[in-house]
Amino acid sequence: MRELYHAIPYITLDTSPDKVKPVARNVTLQEYLDGITGNELLKCILSMHCFLYGVSPDEASFANHAYVAGSYYESVSGIEGGGKSLSMAFERQLGRTGVVDLFLGQAVKEIGASKAGTVSGIVLEDGRTVDCDGCICTIHPRQLVEIVPAGAFRPAYVTRMKELEETALACVLYAQCTKAPADLDGRNIFIFPEADFSFFNRNRAMERQPMYITSAGFDKAPETGRGIIAISPIPRELAASLMEPDSQKRSADYEQIKGTITEGMLSVIRNSLPHIAEIITDVICATPLTLRDYANSPFGSLYGVKHKAGQVNPLPVTRMKGLFLAGQAVTAPGIMGAMMSAFLVCGGIIGHEKLQGELRQCR
Repeated sequence: MRELYHAIPYITLDTSPDKVKPVARNVTLQEYLDGITGNELLKCILSMHCFLYGVSPDEASFANHAYVAGSYYESVSGIEGGGKSLSMAFERQLGRTGVVDLFLGQAVKEIGASKAGTVSGIVLEDGRTVDCDGCICTIHPRQLVEIVPAGAFRPAYVTRMKELEETALACVLYAQCTKAPADLDGRNIFIFPEADFSFFNRNRAMERQPMYITSAGFDKAPETGRGIIAISPIPRELAASLMEPDSQKRSADYEQIKGTITEGMLSVIRNSLPHIAEIITDVICATPLTLRDYANSPFGSLYGVKHKAGQVNPLPVTRMKGLFLAGQAVTAPGIMGAMMSAFLVCGGIIGHEKLQGELRQCR
């Protein structure tokens, strides 16, 4: 795993993407672990980070698992100030580079193309057009094929994008605590009721689902500004009950079902970590519909498109000249996957050697 993780070009800045040896992505994590041990508990422990990209060990490739879990094995780190500080850093840097216009809350209705088939601009949902000769797109691949001109992609490519499988559905519990839990100082906690990953496909009550817990809050905030974030998978049957089947809007008893889910997740914390449960003062729960409506995950999945053995995900460079793809659907899930895809896109545009040289200056 260490060998695979450190072979990633933008993890190891001295490795060029052009010189990376191909990795067999069709060997699943389950197959790899079955080949080295018969200890089921050990295999469960070594597979736990599957939880953080929503793909079961029998589908996840060993290579992709190494990419995700490798950083956790080296350290447990977070962004100082949380996710908001990341977006603020982007805004500051955009200002330094002369960007004056940010369009917020405006969906892209169409990506325009010239007669030569290259990107010519984008059309916003309010009708405004922004002329450009290049576009880096980070939306869900299924949404992408709906906004490009007809014929921009081959029919087989469009079909493949529409058939990409989604990662697991999950609920996220945000809890405020009276103080920072000592258990989560420099570490995360996994709660597994049993050494079994079939929860990805089984209809279990929330009280019997595994859970991932991490700390939350500003590093320099007062004690009341500390809390935890807990993530548990939710069966698709329970998720379906949250919305009306015809309109896809929230069902009439959405709040009641969400309350039951919240209580189920809290019961897991009470049973496994009572000393953390007793310092929780307030909670709020995000469901797959929250992720759909506020995090732009069109199907409510926690990590969007799966990265699994045998599935071909989109590449950063597309057939349409000037159109590049980034985001967690392209290279790997999560923030790291999104960053890796961005590095690959930017390196493809300005040159990997130049980009890696600039990154080395940030060490």
